[in-house]
Amino acid sequence: MYGCGTSRRTKGVGIWKLPKAKDEYHKKWREDWLGEITKTREVDRDFKRQVENNKVFTCEKHFHPEDIETFHSEKMTYKEPRFGTLPVLNMPKRTHYTPKPKQRTPRSVVKDHLPLPRQVVYRNFRELYQRTSGLKS
Repeated sequence: MYGCGTSRRTKGVGIWKLPKAKDEYHKKWREDWLGEITKTREVDRDFKRQVENNKVFTCEKHFHPEDIETFHSEKMTYKEPRFGTLPVLNMPKRTHYTPKPKQRTPRSVVKDHLPLPRQVVYRNFRELYQRTSGLKS
């Protein structure tokens, strides 16, 4: 499925094609399955081509555990979705459905390296001399 990270190489996870429309009930199931997938995916030319060529896959992570049947044979074990079940779990979401992230607090400019304002203690040398001449050294 588009947006899902599961692939054929993922061990232990069943991956299934859309059901074939071999009769009226299977056709309805296929349409409902496609309806669930297209809720979160744009139906473009590429997707239509995948549907026509029967190349649309869905993994078991999108089905409820009770909706999956497990079959055991001598050589292998395989899984199938129960008839009529639809992929509804862990479906990708469109961006307008996802909550927006919290807005950051506004930042202010910090000026740590500004020169300190100069404080005038003496207006001229004569005033400095008058003040210091009375001091004992």
